[in-house]
Amino acid sequence: IRILSKDRSTWLPLPQLGLPKLNKQRILIDRVGESEIAIYDAPNLYRYHIKTQRWYVQVKLGLSAHHARKLKYSPKEKEFYLCHPLTLWGKVQGKQVSIIRETDPPFMANDPSILTFKNTDVHNKVSLLHLPGDTLTYVDLYDDFYVIGLSQIEKKTALIKDKLRELNEIWEALYQNLGSSPKSLPKTEWRFLIPSDVCISKKGTWHISTEKGLFIVKEKDPSRFKTLLSGYSVRGITRDPKGRLLVSTYSNLFRFQDPQFQQPAKTWSTKVTIWDYLWYPNHLYLAVEAEPSLLKITTQHSALDSLETNFRQKKLLLKLHGLEFGRKMIRTNRGFWSFYGQFLIKFDDKGNAKYYHNLNYNAASLVCMLMGKDSSLWLGGTKGLIHVYPIGDGYKIHKVNKEIPTLLKEASIRCLYEDRNGHLWVGTEHQGLFRIDGRTQQIKRYDQNIGLANNTIFTLHGSNNDSLLWLGTSRGLSCLHSISGKTVNYHQRDGLAHEEFNTSSVFEDKDGTLFMGGINGVTYFRPWMPNFSAHTIKPYLTLNLVNLSSQKSRNFHLSPNQKVVIQPGEKSLTVGLHTDAELNTPIRYRYRLSGVDQQWRYPSGSNLLTFIKLSPRSYKLWVSARTDQEGWSIGVPFIFEVRPAWYQTWWFIGLTSIIIATGLYQVHRFRLAQVQKEYQLRKSISNDLHDDLSGRIYALRTIAGEIIRSSGEKLEPLHTHFERLSLDILQSIRDFIWAFNPENGQIKKFIQRLEDFAENNLASIVEELEFVEALNDEEKELDAVTKHHILMVYQELLTNMIKHTQGQKIHIQVYILRKLLCIKVTNTYKELKKKNEKELSEGYGLESIQRRLSSIQAKLIWTETGK
Repeated sequence: IRILSKDRSTWLPLPQLGLPKLNKQRILIDRVGESEIAIYDAPNLYRYHIKTQRWYVQVKLGLSAHHARKLKYSPKEKEFYLCHPLTLWGKVQGKQVSIIRETDPPFMANDPSILTFKNTDVHNKVSLLHLPGDTLTYVDLYDDFYVIGLSQIEKKTALIKDKLRELNEIWEALYQNLGSSPKSLPKTEWRFLIPSDVCISKKGTWHISTEKGLFIVKEKDPSRFKTLLSGYSVRGITRDPKGRLLVSTYSNLFRFQDPQFQQPAKTWSTKVTIWDYLWYPNHLYLAVEAEPSLLKITTQHSALDSLETNFRQKKLLLKLHGLEFGRKMIRTNRGFWSFYGQFLIKFDDKGNAKYYHNLNYNAASLVCMLMGKDSSLWLGGTKGLIHVYPIGDGYKIHKVNKEIPTLLKEASIRCLYEDRNGHLWVGTEHQGLFRIDGRTQQIKRYDQNIGLANNTIFTLHGSNNDSLLWLGTSRGLSCLHSISGKTVNYHQRDGLAHEEFNTSSVFEDKDGTLFMGGINGVTYFRPWMPNFSAHTIKPYLTLNLVNLSSQKSRNFHLSPNQKVVIQPGEKSLTVGLHTDAELNTPIRYRYRLSGVDQQWRYPSGSNLLTFIKLSPRSYKLWVSARTDQEGWSIGVPFIFEVRPAWYQTWWFIGLTSIIIATGLYQVHRFRLAQVQKEYQLRKSISNDLHDDLSGRIYALRTIAGEIIRSSGEKLEPLHTHFERLSLDILQSIRDFIWAFNPENGQIKKFIQRLEDFAENNLASIVEELEFVEALNDEEKELDAVTKHHILMVYQELLTNMIKHTQGQKIHIQVYILRKLLCIKVTNTYKELKKKNEKELSEGYGLESIQRRLSSIQAKLIWTETGK
């Protein structure tokens, strides 16, 4: 046993389907309902449930059933039937087995399961006939005998015979066992083809099993389309005053005397191509592809019997040489309208050009014209649509372009039609069909996406009170239901003369028959109401999931509403669209992915869809299909559940959110600490400025007041004191600015500042000054606060040494000890200046020094020796 996927494209692996282990080479199988099948692997009859993939042995048959060649299930009787090569062996109901016949004829006349009938021409080698849905379910035929008990078939004998006779020549070759094959059949030895089984589908398709393979025979309805003039490209179609059909081609004119077209048409060779006809009582106007483009022909007496001798050219009085012919003439009360190139011309009934109007249209581009119910004229060509209103007899026109949609001002127009509701239908080249609403002027588009055979519309005409529109395209004939928008398409296989039609080559007869010309003759038919609701196609999917990292793939075959789980690493999803339609039937698809697409999408050129890196969630892929002669099927869903990666799960996202929130909180706390630190820095700076400068500035103010009030000898010491104090304040400000300048952050510059202060302030005063520094990392930086406090303490200490000692020898050493910056000042002096040791250790500057050292976590070690 081999099992095909639903799209008939691949074999399915049996172990994954949960099937029992099968031993025999000949396996019999039949369907039991919608979701269960029966499998006969002698001697066991299995029942297998497709959806649950569970199976069990229903019954074990006897040895005489080992050679059974067919297994059939009757849903009406709920029984299984086993058939030997040409006989019905027995039936199975539940666990009970009933043997109908164990041996070949002769049969027992009193056997209630056998009934004899005569005069049947059903082939005696057909063993089983399957007619689903009918009262006749299965019948076993052998010569003139058949088995009853499956259903009442006495009245169905004629049904079997009629059904077999309705088949085409393929069945006739099989049924009659012909010695020679018909011309329509492949060359093979038909005499050896023995039909072993026949199955008729719901669509009327016969599947005939033979020794040479499976034959598929479709019962076709009689064609509604008829054709004329095969081999000619048709341009103009009309009937003459006597009711005879006239058809013009590139170089011939055909007239059919017989209304049923059974007699050959009379033919004239012409030097011109006739596009349109306009009849008057005694003459005929022809719009032709020549110069002059308007011909006037007398039709007296025989009415075109001598067409080749009665051409009388009516030359135009306008200088329009070189412009394209007018393909259409529209009759009015006093003449007719036609067009040439970019000119719209009004003729009188004698063919004289009375008025012409330049439409400012590119030359040689107008191809169609229509007169609306309001007597306005619509004209179209390769450069868009034009709408004009004639005034009076046509001496003037009013051109209106505001009501024309922008899209139709640039499209290539091929045909025009106005229906009974005043809607204008515009057939275009490559852009489909457009409808302009007669009241609202709203535009609606119809194209291949809604089911048209092609987007190039050459011919357009209505029927059935304009509820139907028949569109001659470049790829077949489309019938559009103007109310619902549903379509049905027809092609050459349905009886058309050709797939491609010609521009505006259409004629409606008095009885409603439509004649439509194409590049291979005329297709004519009586319009009917097609079955727009016949859409029995069921879509299926094949899936290929690829893991981009490991390059491993998984394949699936899905039915509607079936669910597939996509693992995190499977980022590439390829979807194949398939249906249960016949293989030779053209299928078009549309799809919509819920949550992604709002409108239907229409894949072109391929039935493969690719989705890459879908976000984790559950999706529904809605798929609809159609054939040329059936509307869009109801959209059915296929469910994809994309599993999230570990970093896309809720717990990971929650944990990450907590970590981020904690980090933000820490950043906030750090920022708050920085603000507090900055506040303390500012406060420290404010305190320093207040402590260092406020007292000195107040002293300056006091000295300045004394200078103002004093005179004589008192002024000089006041001036000296004022100058010294001012320099001291200035130096403090400079030191403060230098300390907080970010360019002076390196410790190297800081040591240089210490050395400069000692040289500038002590070198001329002390007996000996030595400054030594021993640093390994001179690029290390100090913060501004630390620099400022150290500098102030350093200056205060040196100043006090000079102030309170005599005969100084000052030695300054800067070094690093256990990652600590050390500044050692040694003052070797002879004696103190008027101050004792106690006063020195408890002087005014020590309080400020201790406060500064405490703020930068520094320490002052004061040692005294007795030398």
